[in-house]
Amino acid sequence: MDSLTITVATPVSAGLARRVAALTSAAYRAGDLVPGLPVADGAREDAAGVLADLDGGHRLWTATAGPVLLGTVRALPDGRAWSVRRLAVSPRARRLGVGRRLLRAVEADALAAGASHVVLDAVVERGNPVFYTSAGYRSVRHFAASDKPLSEVHMERVLAEPVPSLTYPDPADLAASPPGLVRSWWEDRPTGVVRVTGPAPDGVSAGLDRHRGIAGAAVLRGVDWAPGAAPGPDTVDRFPGQAGLIPAYAQPRLGDPEFLAWWRLPAPALTCRAGST
Repeated sequence: MDSLTITVATPVSAGLARRVAALTSAAYRAGDLVPGLPVADGAREDAAGVLADLDGGHRLWTATAGPVLLGTVRALPDGRAWSVRRLAVSPRARRLGVGRRLLRAVEADALAAGASHVVLDAVVERGNPVFYTSAGYRSVRHFAASDKPLSEVHMERVLAEPVPSLTYPDPADLAASPPGLVRSWWEDRPTGVVRVTGPAPDGVSAGLDRHRGIAGAAVLRGVDWAPGAAPGPDTVDRFPGQAGLIPAYAQPRLGDPEFLAWWRLPAPALTCRAGST
């Protein structure tokens, strides 16, 4: 997008804070991978929250095309690592490279200030790690969100290295996964969804290889992981419809708190039943 201008906003007026809050709220309301998830904190953004972040040491970048605000991001400088927060792109400017341009601006400023890493936490069930992986961020650590029944992954980019070309799921994340119980979700439209659960004492990768043979031609849509890998056979469950409309897929921690959503892969657009959104 050639006409895009990225700037560090300083000072931030009350009017700009209101515009940033409105764009952030709209972006987070429109951003979920599946329906029915808890409301994202960013969807409740207001000007007071923007200004509080800035008072707490965050910096604010904006992406504009002429007078129109198309994107925004905040980051907290913290020694050698800068933490990204509230990356938001106007729903009408999606897929134009605005989010990547904002991240590159944060990274350039962080490197110039002597930082070695830019880090962030992404919610797996919302599909956020897919974008950040494509932007060169590697998964480092999976963990349970503290305030919602959701799963997060800590991601980072090493600034001294060229931006890597990564695929999602990242093979390095596969290789580093611990032993545990793996639950994989496979979709075969219009037949339905196959869920395979079984021990993976050698990590997620080995478990997935075995599950793939059970699922046949179905397409992988997600993986859940829980600690513990007692020996036993794989179990297979079948569901009608689409993966994104199955509560156990959309929010695995609601029914099984020990399970983390490890990956969620994009699927074709959901066909929602009446009342399901």
